Order: sequence, then structure tokens, then C-alpha cells
Amino acid sequence: MGLLDTEKMKALREKLGLSQDDAAKRAELGSRQAWYNIESGTQPNVTLATLEKIAAALKTTPKNLLKHSRDRPSSPLRVSRSSPRGRWADPEQRPGTPKLQNFQTDTE
Repeated sequence: MGLLDTEKMKALREKLGLSQDDAAKRAELGSRQAWYNIESGTQPNVTLATLEKIAAALKTTPKNLLKHSRDRPSSPLRVSRSSPRGRWADPEQRPGTPKLQNFQTDTE
């Protein structure tokens, strides 16, 4: 999932009365298909240069075309601010971690 707000991109294009072909020409993307792939989310990641060209074609700023953090699903690796990340080197020191019990193997 990309950071580009494709719904806003489409709404701005339609508000300006531009077809995908016209918008692609304004943004110098080379083809209507390139614009379609970006606007439909088929190509979710674009370069900064492409983002700037799209923004110029739509008479807006690149920032205005990006999804806000509240609109994006959070990453599964995100650590909350209240997390004691890296605080305990030994996992047994972590509160609520069960203590490991000693056990013997058949070879002992």
C-alpha cells in the first residue's frame, strides 16, 4: 500500500475537468496507462520527481497528495510510545514474563 492518496488524486483531476490522458500529458508521464496505474493504486509507489509532476498537473502540492498518518493502517512493527523498548536485556527481567524452569535431559 502506497502513501499516495489516489482518491484525492482522482477527485482533483475530475475537478479540473481533465481526462487521465490529459493529466498524464500535463505531468509528462508518457502515457494514460502510467497515470491510470498510479491513480488506480496498481503502482502504489512513485518517485518524488513523479509525485511533484503529478502535483503540478493537478495544481496542488505533493504533500496534499499524500495520505495522512491517520488514514494509513499502522505498521505491524510500530512500537508505541509507552513501550519500554530495549529496556531489559534479559527477557526474564521483563515484568509479566514467566520464569523458565530448569529441566534435565536424558543425557544427564
